[in-house]
Amino acid sequence: RNENKKDKDEDIKMDIKIFPIENVGSGIFEVLNILSVVIGAEEKVILLDEPALHLHPVYQKKLLNILKGEFNLEEDKEITEETKNILKNVKKRLEKNQVIIITHSPYFVNS
Repeated sequence: RNENKKDKDEDIKMDIKIFPIENVGSGIFEVLNILSVVIGAEEKVILLDEPALHLHPVYQKKLLNILKGEFNLEEDKEITEETKNILKNVKKRLEKNQVIIITHSPYFVNS
């Protein structure tokens, strides 16, 4: 890691490693983008057009569960405390917003 990097705000922490945001895949970048919109909005109607186009079906379902507020942070042993805090914030914001998803994904449609 280059400590002299100017844009430290553009890094993503994953457990104890830090990755520059330009090195993440398009699917992860898309999820981060969606979550930043949801977290940044309050009392809004949010339209998501094909939100999981670049995601594996398993992660499409996970994203949908997050957007529906259907996740149990206490049971999931795989996520870090920092991620749990982010998801708690997402859940609070989702309660104050209306999210409309437009998609052809069978994984979203069937869930």
